[in-house]
Amino acid sequence: MGGPASGQLVFTPPPFEVTAGQIGEVFGLTYDDGVRDGVPSGIPNLYAAATSLHGIEIVTPDADKDGRPERQRRGTAGA
Repeated sequence: MGGPASGQLVFTPPPFEVTAGQIGEVFGLTYDDGVRDGVPSGIPNLYAAATSLHGIEIVTPDADKDGRPERQRRGTAGA
């Protein structure tokens, strides 16, 4: 803001958004201290633990009666 609040409008950058299709299901989040090369940046990094790290499995119900869901290579209805 460049100084104390005085009723002015403050620019806020648009939020960073990631969809489940891009990253998978997120099951963990953590921030670091924002230090880069020993110098504090004031902006921490956000790290996400997501299923995409382990490969995103797309499956549909068991069609061949072997007791296991069917692995799909592309998304489809019911997956």
